[in-house]
Amino acid sequence: MLPGFAMKIRFSLFTPMLNTMKGRSILCCVVLQFIQHTMGVLVNSPCTKTSDWNTYPILCPTNQTIYIKRHVIEDGFNRLMFPSLGCSASDAVYCGVELPTNNINLKNYHILDSAVDTCNGRKECSLTKKYFLEAEAALKKFCNASLRPELQKTTFRQSIDYECVQDSQIMDMCLTENETVFFNQPVYLRVLDADCTCNITGSVTRVEILQTMSAKLLIQSNDINIFEHQNTDVSLYGVDIPVQADNLIITTENGSKSSLPMMKILSKAGRCERKINRTDIKYSPV
Repeated sequence: MLPGFAMKIRFSLFTPMLNTMKGRSILCCVVLQFIQHTMGVLVNSPCTKTSDWNTYPILCPTNQTIYIKRHVIEDGFNRLMFPSLGCSASDAVYCGVELPTNNINLKNYHILDSAVDTCNGRKECSLTKKYFLEAEAALKKFCNASLRPELQKTTFRQSIDYECVQDSQIMDMCLTENETVFFNQPVYLRVLDADCTCNITGSVTRVEILQTMSAKLLIQSNDINIFEHQNTDVSLYGVDIPVQADNLIITTENGSKSSLPMMKILSKAGRCERKINRTDIKYSPV
């Protein structure tokens, strides 16, 4: 794979599901796309009826880590021209959702959080048929399907998108002692401890909060708050923050292995001074 690029696969190899399709033939269509400034593999499952889902194994290549990006559920009324490209909430007639919604996931709407908790940060995982059945049931409840005859017997469809992130690009923000690390490519910051700080020196152009569950987050530059997240009942996914700064301070609170905070930093060249942070995050008044 070329350095500094990602390979995007518009169809995941769905061999483990072939036995569940009861004799149907599946045409596999693969499109590769290289994306600048990242490194990894993006994979999507076909748009598949909930009744046809079985246990879905997710496996990343050697030295890569799973990151669930998207889960789409829709009511299945419209005929799909290219189901191998995955589902789209815009294809729904009455009821559909793309998770995360507006880059957030509420704690009481646990579908995506369940997939993230099962898979993210691992080399392989499996989403069970029960997961897909519960996802459909939750969406039907949200759409009041029991009061709408058109939704009671329709066949919903679902798809999952995930990314395989290169382990060489993942850096732990939390250490038992302070350390400085230099980097000259996009880097993924992962939080595995309760309270940690990374002081980034270098030209930073963008920060993407890939995920955070039940954790607080503060991003500062020159004593100015660029981004702050205080509500631990709200999970964040894919929040894109344009930045033009020569230094950033990223601080987390209440982080843990289960909260799975991860951020992607785009920088021409820089260094990260990682510190264990034993003081509370000080947020500006709202």
